[in-house]
Amino acid sequence: MENNDYTYLKVVSASGITIDQEKNQVIYTYSGEEIRCDFLKGINFSNLEYWGSGYTETYSDFQIVFAQFLKDTHGTIYFDFIKEGNQWLFNGFITNA
Repeated sequence: MENNDYTYLKVVSASGITIDQEKNQVIYTYSGEEIRCDFLKGINFSNLEYWGSGYTETYSDFQIVFAQFLKDTHGTIYFDFIKEGNQWLFNGFITNA
C-alpha cells in the first residue's frame, strides 16, 4: 500500500477484495456492507506494537492486531486473512489509526 504496488496487492488478496487504483482504496464486503478503506500510508515500525492474533472457530479466518502509537494516544489496526486453497490471503483491514 505504501508504494501503490497494485500488482502485489492483487496477488496477495483474497477473491472478495477489490483494489481501487484510482482512489487507492481496498474494497470488500463485511456483514453485508461494502467497506472502503484508504491505503495505509506512513506506517512507522518504531511505533507499531503487536497486540494479538487469532483464528476463528473454523480456522479458515485469521486476524492480526497492531497498535500504532502517536504521541499520547494510539490507533488500532486489524488485518484480516482468509485461507483459500492452500494459501492465506489478505481479506481486508479496519483501523482508527
